Amino acid sequence: MCAALSRRAEIPSLSGAEYFHPIFDNFAEWLRSQNASDRTIWSMSGAIKHFIVWLDCEGIVLSDIDSAVIRRFFRHRCECPRPQAERYQNGITRDHAFHGRVVRFVTFLIETGHKPAPFDRCYGDQLVADFVGRLEVPERSASRVASYKSQVSHFLDWCWFDGLALGEFKSDVLDDFRNHQCVCPGHFVHKPVRTKDQIAQVRNFLSYLTHRGIINGTHRSAGREPELEGFRCWLFENRGIRDITVDGHMFRINKLIGDLGTDPDTYTHKHISQALLRHLKGASRHWVASMTTSLRMYLRYLATMGKCAPELVDAVPTVPHWRLSTLPRYVVADDVERIVETADPATPTGARNRAILLLLARLALRPREILELRLADIDWDNAIVRIKGKSRVEVGLPLPQDVGDALVAYIEHNRPGTVESSVFLCAKPPHGRMLTSSAVTSVVREAIRKSGIRNPNLGGAYLLRHSAATNMLRGGATMETVATLLRHRSIQTTSIYAKVDTNLLSAVVQPWMGGEAC
Repeated sequence: MCAALSRRAEIPSLSGAEYFHPIFDNFAEWLRSQNASDRTIWSMSGAIKHFIVWLDCEGIVLSDIDSAVIRRFFRHRCECPRPQAERYQNGITRDHAFHGRVVRFVTFLIETGHKPAPFDRCYGDQLVADFVGRLEVPERSASRVASYKSQVSHFLDWCWFDGLALGEFKSDVLDDFRNHQCVCPGHFVHKPVRTKDQIAQVRNFLSYLTHRGIINGTHRSAGREPELEGFRCWLFENRGIRDITVDGHMFRINKLIGDLGTDPDTYTHKHISQALLRHLKGASRHWVASMTTSLRMYLRYLATMGKCAPELVDAVPTVPHWRLSTLPRYVVADDVERIVETADPATPTGARNRAILLLLARLALRPREILELRLADIDWDNAIVRIKGKSRVEVGLPLPQDVGDALVAYIEHNRPGTVESSVFLCAKPPHGRMLTSSAVTSVVREAIRKSGIRNPNLGGAYLLRHSAATNMLRGGATMETVATLLRHRSIQTTSIYAKVDTNLLSAVVQPWMGGEAC
């Protein structure tokens, strides 16, 4: 403390030209090498000189600068002295431009060796390029690939800026990244907390690095085995399924691994059956079916990697299921209109909900497709909305007039002003995108409640999809037309709706052999 006070008192007696030499002169030359003009260099000088003085007063050497030091500087209550003949304003508003100048200076320190770099930034860029190259498949949209590239680049920039080497990841690295107050170069205006989807993208990147042997996998959550990281990477790269589906398989196998064991060499038909029986005792039919599906997928992965015998996949019992044994839940066309009309277009929330309900009712969209709809997916000139289904294949659906009108009313007059590209946003600040299918289900259930329809078994968001298919068949549409709207790859999937087409059934039913009922 005494040394800091002594230094603070000494600074005003020093010449500015001598005090900032050579570090600021070197910084100016570095900027010129990047084609910065003299005016740009002059505009940055105040923030950088202030930062250098503050570091001196705090006794912080250049090699010890990290994001925590930078945030302290941004927050400090300024009483910093100035060397002689220096006119910069210490108390100037520390806005994004001010922050950006300091971040650029620290970037200069790392690139020129004043602060040690944890890894070569060009190497990090190549890792991102290799990872993104694996994502560029027809089943995955360009916007999704761009989102991945942005998040993994941000993660590596955060590591590079904070001095975190690739081989030094700890188990809480994802938590630290999720919650860090961002001062990363090129990213410092990002939201203060990363979303679950963004963290899932980074987790997949870390699994990829682990699979390549670049990192040792210490980033795994507690209790997650190394083999599961390879399983995640295999699902992600080879199965063409959604991130949320990958997370579902990972969740279920992580639950089962305690009973199954972590060594594939010990797996036998008997061992697998006993592990399932222990884990699934008392479980619901739905959970048993999901668990056995995930286990078959895991065993296929192990067999592909040569770590277990392929025939072990057949050791997983099949849950009995009779195709078309259930009936789709639906409501008649008049009740669909009653549900849609419950949304008040005069309010922002009502306008949003009306657009959601109409997309579900007219185009039979799935809840996840509502969440993933982007502004760029709507082709207003040709009245087409582009939808990415389960297989990530993009299809164009015609945009009915009432759906288009509802979307215009929401987007132009009621949607919060934000850079978020998702069409539908949360009604409450900070107006982020709707994250889970349950949000869409809540909109539908609230509309059903307001409509006065009394049926506790109606369900949620899929009700309107099922109703659209059923009412189309009853209105005379062919099974092929309905399958096209629902985007089913097989007509057999659509055939379940024939069971609730009463007009069709009455035409083929045979008379009761006993004659008329008495």
